[in-house]
Amino acid sequence: MLQSIKNAVYTQAYQPSEEKFKVQDVHQIKIETLEERRIKEEINRLQSWENHVKNHEAAHAIAGGSGIGTVSYIYTYGPDGKKYIQGGQVSVHIPKGLNERSLDSLKKLKNASAASSDMSIKDMTSGAIISAVERSRRFKLQMKQATDKYETQKRLQAEKAFDEGREIFAYKKLDISSTRLIELFV
Repeated sequence: MLQSIKNAVYTQAYQPSEEKFKVQDVHQIKIETLEERRIKEEINRLQSWENHVKNHEAAHAIAGGSGIGTVSYIYTYGPDGKKYIQGGQVSVHIPKGLNERSLDSLKKLKNASAASSDMSIKDMTSGAIISAVERSRRFKLQMKQATDKYETQKRLQAEKAFDEGREIFAYKKLDISSTRLIELFV
C-alpha cells in the first residue's frame, strides 16, 4: 500500500504537461537587447579594470612600506550611474639626509615603483627620478666620507707634528660642493 502511494505521488509530480508555455508566462520571458548587452559588457569591463588598478596600486603600497603615502584614485561613471575606479596613484615621501638609512629608503621606493607586473609610464618615470636622486645622494655621501677622511688625516698629521715640535701649517676645511674637490676624486 505504501509503495502504491509513493508511485502515485511520483507519477503526478513528474508527468509532463501538455502545454509547454502558458499565455500568462510569456510576459516573464525577457529578451536582452543589443543595447543592454553593450551596457553589461561595459560594466564588466569597468569592474575588471577597477580590480586591476586596485591591485596595481596595492603592489606599489606594499613594496614601498613606510615611504609610501596614501593611494588616491581617479573615478569615472559607468552607464549604470555608479562610480568606477579608472586610475590611481600612490604618493611617495623621499627621505632627507645623507646617510645609509635614507639611501636604503630610496632603494625601497625605487623597487616599489617597479612592483607591479605592468609598469605604467608614470611608474617608469618615478623609478628613474628616484634612481637619479639615489645616485646623487650616494655620490654626495661618498664625497662627504672622503672629505671627512681627508680632514681626519690632516688633523692627525697636524697633531703629530705639534707633539713632535715641528711647524704646523693650517689647512683649509674642504667644501664637498667644490668643483676642485670633485675633479680630485672623480
